[in-house]
Amino acid sequence: MQIKKSYLALLAVVIAVAAMGVLLWMRLHAAPESVRLVPESDAVAYVNLTPLRLANVFASLKKISHDPDYEDFIQQTGVDFERDLDEVAIAVHLPSAEAALAAPTPGGPGVAAEARFSEIFKGSFDRERLSGYLHKISRNTEIYRSKEIFTVPVENRLVRVAVLSGDKVAVSNVESPQVIHDIIDRAPKSGLLLSQPALVREHYKDVPLGSLAWAVGKYSSSATSSGLSLPGGIDVALPAQTTWVASLRYAGAIELKAQALTPTEEDARKVADTLGTLLGIFRSLQSNIGTEGPDADVKSFFDSLQVTQEGNRAVLNANVPIGFIKKLAREAPSSVAEKPAGPEPGPAIQQKKQKK
Repeated sequence: MQIKKSYLALLAVVIAVAAMGVLLWMRLHAAPESVRLVPESDAVAYVNLTPLRLANVFASLKKISHDPDYEDFIQQTGVDFERDLDEVAIAVHLPSAEAALAAPTPGGPGVAAEARFSEIFKGSFDRERLSGYLHKISRNTEIYRSKEIFTVPVENRLVRVAVLSGDKVAVSNVESPQVIHDIIDRAPKSGLLLSQPALVREHYKDVPLGSLAWAVGKYSSSATSSGLSLPGGIDVALPAQTTWVASLRYAGAIELKAQALTPTEEDARKVADTLGTLLGIFRSLQSNIGTEGPDADVKSFFDSLQVTQEGNRAVLNANVPIGFIKKLAREAPSSVAEKPAGPEPGPAIQQKKQKK
């Protein structure tokens, strides 16, 4: 009898240890909580600013002049996104093909079909001051599951904002209020690792470990886009039901990786061939620019670009020199450079509106 009890006790310990191991493995491989809060969408993007802040990267940047409305927002709420924002997760809601076809022509009445966004901002927020500011600029408010939702008119749409906790704020400019309701519904379950958007649940494993910024999206035959849009107005046609995954991570150097996950290996070969051809053309043009040759950092970036095929994946890899990033920042238009650094905090809480 004593042996049986000892056996059962040992079995219980083994089961408990195994369960803890599974939970730890899932935690290490689960998407960040901010991402688990976003609603179902056509694409999801995430940026983690915390490691950069801990490394004092922002301390080396020159002081940015704030827009008067944004400066007023800082004074009233105590929130400065350059200082206080740690993470942002963005869900992209693309218009359906039917909505795009039914959309009014430019200059006509109504609102054209366009992408909408839902965001989760995580950082240091003064909940009371932020709520007080939102009360001033909102058209109306709604209580849903004990959370107050502020509806703010911004241009030709309504933006809904909900303060989820002392460190998380949800924003959505989707027409239906159901989207922000879904975010609030997810909040109590955000600690559950399986509670996350289907797109993330299926493809977060394809995001390289340690990525500071990444995006996942799915291109379907019903999408309004013709494929992957590249700088310079170049579109790369993608097969229907292709999922793309792009990421940036720091591992001694900034590593860029973009993947097109296609239905078949033949599809992946076609995408890789197209990207390889475009890359070859661009390198040829780049080598003929100027008599002194291209900038060293720019040349290093484009020389590092590689396109490969891995089964049903077309993969583009590159190393991004720090100097290249700094040049992009220096050459940014003044109209952009003078706006708050990092992701925009969303129109609902970035712009001051007159109380109606």
